[in-house]
Amino acid sequence: MTHKDFVDWKSHPVTKEIIRQLNIRKQLLQDELGVSAGLDPLHDRFRAGAIAGYNDLTEIDFEEGDK
Repeated sequence: MTHKDFVDWKSHPVTKEIIRQLNIRKQLLQDELGVSAGLDPLHDRFRAGAIAGYNDLTEIDFEEGDK
């Protein structure tokens, strides 16, 4: 993938909508965690992991040398 391909993909309306939806899901989990943290530590870990996963997906960036 070239840098131009990456920029085209990131600026595509479908990509933008997917990222918007992922950010909405992340925000919902953060809100839930903010209200109920500590009540169920296992569920807290699930939420925290999901938030980290959404961050990984929404913060994808182009790095030279990636194939």
